[in-house]
Amino acid sequence: MPDTIPPDDPDDLEARAAHGRAPREAGPWTFRVNETRATTRDPLPIGRQILEAAHLHPADEHALVLLRSDRMLSMINLDDTVDLREAGPERFFAAKSDGIRFFELDGRRFPWVSDSVPEPLLRQLADIPPNYELWLEQRGKPDDLQIPRGGSVDLTGSKLERLYSGAPETTAGRTALLPAGDAEYLVENGYKVDVIQEGGQTGLILRGYHLPPGKYEVDQVDILVLLPAGYPDLPTDMFYCNPWLRLKGAAGYPTAAEVPHAFHGITWQRWSRHNNEWRPGKDGIRTVLRRIDAALVSA
Repeated sequence: MPDTIPPDDPDDLEARAAHGRAPREAGPWTFRVNETRATTRDPLPIGRQILEAAHLHPADEHALVLLRSDRMLSMINLDDTVDLREAGPERFFAAKSDGIRFFELDGRRFPWVSDSVPEPLLRQLADIPPNYELWLEQRGKPDDLQIPRGGSVDLTGSKLERLYSGAPETTAGRTALLPAGDAEYLVENGYKVDVIQEGGQTGLILRGYHLPPGKYEVDQVDILVLLPAGYPDLPTDMFYCNPWLRLKGAAGYPTAAEVPHAFHGITWQRWSRHNNEWRPGKDGIRTVLRRIDAALVSA
C-alpha cells in the first residue's frame, strides 16, 4: 500500500502498528506518552527528549518505560536512545517516581513507573483472552485475589507482586518432581502436597484442601491431580477426591463425579471436569487450582 501521509504530517506510530505498517524513514513522528500525543523530527530521541516532548518537566524527576511490540516493558533512562523507525507500537508510560517498581505477570518480570498498574494494561502485556481473568498471588493465604475488570494492582508492598491469568471456569468436568515455579507457589502458599509416581503416572496430592463452607458433608478433602508426561506444556484433565464428596442434603454425588479411580491404594472419586483451554508456557498449577475451585463451587 503506498504511503498516503503527506511528508509534513506527523507519522502516527501507533496507528501504523495497528495496521501492520512500518514507520516512515523520515519524520516527523507522533507517539503517545500516557494519554499525551507528542511529536518529534528526531528519529533517535533520548529518554529526556521523549519526556520533554510530552511536557513532563523536569524530565529528571520522571521515570519512563516503553511498551515494545513483543508486549514487554523496557526501562528508558534519560540518556537511552529509542529508534522510532523500528516497527512497534512505540507507546510510552511515564510518571513522577522515586524509583522504578517491578511486578511479575505469567512468569515474566516487568518494570513500572508508578505505585499501581492498570488491569487493562496487564491484559495487553500478557495477551490475555477475553474469557480469562487475572489473579494477584496472596502469599500465605488460602485464596488469591481476583483483579476486577478495569481495576488496578497496588505495587507499594514490600514484596514483588506476582500476577497470573487463567480461565476461571472448568467445562463440566515430593515437590522436586514439579516445575520449579509450581513447587515455589505451593510452598509459599502453605499447601500440603505429596507427589507420587506410580504405574507410569505422576500424581500430585493436595492434602486437606479446603472446601466451600457449608456446601459439602465435609470441610476438607484430599485432591489428586494426575500430571501428563508433557506437563506443563500439556494440560491436566480431571481431578479426584478422597473422601468422596456429597452435597449437603443431596441423595447422590455431584454431576459427573460418580466414577471410581484407583491410585496409590486409594479409590478416588473422579470429577470429570475437562480442560479445553491451556496456554503452554503460561498456565500451570495456579490455573489447575483455579479450575478445581470453580468446579467445587459450581457443583
